[in-house]
Amino acid sequence: MTTIKPLQGQRRADPKMKTKFILKNVELLSFLEEKNVARANVAEVLSLTH
Repeated sequence: MTTIKPLQGQRRADPKMKTKFILKNVELLSFLEEKNVARANVAEVLSLTH
């Protein structure tokens, strides 16, 4: 398992990393909506990932 600090350093150094992170969240949202997950649950999941 990687630690969080090196990942944050990478993200600051490379703007593309942040874009990839956002795209992953969009894909996650799309997947959850396809599974008919309640929007409240989606918001809860996203709040845990940020």
